[in-house]
Amino acid sequence: MDTAGQERFKSMAPIFFKSAVGALLVFDVTDQESFEDLPDWLEKLRENTDKGITTILIGNKSDLTDKRKVDQ
Repeated sequence: MDTAGQERFKSMAPIFFKSAVGALLVFDVTDQESFEDLPDWLEKLRENTDKGITTILIGNKSDLTDKRKVDQ
């Protein structure tokens, strides 16, 4: 499920987590807040999935080097 980080979809996320076997956590490297929100998303994911779920962290918009807010 792609919620695009929108608050209005946050409450629906656990419904989609239930049968997930993998997850992509994507943040915007030009937006520090999107990076800082990752622990909350990871916690929700862990609360609603099996322990063995494969999780991949992706930094999006890495081509915008002049606007980067999150370091490598």
